Amino acid sequence: MSTPRGEPPTTVSYLQNGVRHRREVLASAPDQVIVLRLTADRAGSTTFSATFDSPQLTTRLSPDGATVALARISGDQRGLAGKVRFLALARAVAEGGCVTGSGGTLQVRGADSVTLLISIGSSHVNYEDVSGDYQGIARRHLDAVGGGTYDDLRARHVADQQRLPAADCDAAGRQVSSR
Repeated sequence: MSTPRGEPPTTVSYLQNGVRHRREVLASAPDQVIVLRLTADRAGSTTFSATFDSPQLTTRLSPDGATVALARISGDQRGLAGKVRFLALARAVAEGGCVTGSGGTLQVRGADSVTLLISIGSSHVNYEDVSGDYQGIARRHLDAVGGGTYDDLRARHVADQQRLPAADCDAAGRQVSSR
């Protein structure tokens, strides 16, 4: 199995009620965000709700009308209390339609397209230090890409991927050759 360098690792397209929907997902190393792009071939056809979910005890928040958050301290392990804090943020940037966020849930209604930006910060610095600015990290990455377009994000991702050596992998992800 070979994936073209610089292409998003996941693209899904489907037809629902006569509308062709498309999802593209990429994890951008240069921007330190996960990007989910939702489009449809009919204007105003992108409508959804989104929230974070976790098997851990977490707090879900809506810091503003277009962003939701999930906050937590890591769970206890082997008799040691969890100390690593994290914050996950997801912001919807819509073209057309309406975006609202309340109670930890994003609502997107009637958008032409939506770019969902996901940023996660952790307090882990090293195995002895968990004092990192997890909130600042998550917010900085999200704010840094907030004014850009999906095309800008994708172009930086593609350029970054093209600098990496190409490799062919089998279905289990094991490298079978390098080019």
